[in-house]
Amino acid sequence: MIKYIVQSGDNLQNIALKFNISMQDIVRLNKIKDPDMICPGEKLLIPVYSIPYYPYPVQIKPCPYWLIPDSLFICISTDKTFYRMGERLKTTLLKTNMGRQDIALTYNTSQQYDFLIKHISGKTLWKWSEDKCFTQSIGKIIIEPDKTIRYCEVFSIPKSIEKGIYTVIGWNTSRESKKFKLCLPIVII
Repeated sequence: MIKYIVQSGDNLQNIALKFNISMQDIVRLNKIKDPDMICPGEKLLIPVYSIPYYPYPVQIKPCPYWLIPDSLFICISTDKTFYRMGERLKTTLLKTNMGRQDIALTYNTSQQYDFLIKHISGKTLWKWSEDKCFTQSIGKIIIEPDKTIRYCEVFSIPKSIEKGIYTVIGWNTSRESKKFKLCLPIVII
């Protein structure tokens, strides 16, 4: 069991996604009467089984995804789940047109995706776009049926960092899909 402190903007659904568990698990364990009424600062118990245990260096590849209207499939993955301090973490965001017609995605800048790594306390460890500059112009890309666009980034985990559970978050920054953020738990040991 771990304790999680509710952050501003949290809801039970995104907390459950962070830890790869169901909302019902959180509601049941914390005896929550109204799932829509959680407040920043509130402490929640999160079951430990939310991160499956595999002895290091066994690799598992959880792959949360969204199928967005118009048949756009977006998926995030990491090269493994357990990392040691000083290792490199590779994260990938895929977007695939699963439909039969072209999909047009509109962007407010030249940025087409972003990645974020957060500790369970809410503290940001890394944001890919933080040290980048993007052209401020509206752009559009077309994804043809059965085509995939892949974005891969590598982050070097600092050698002195708090061990524990982190969440890798990735998203496509288009107007049509920026609200769909994909979350994947990792463990730094």
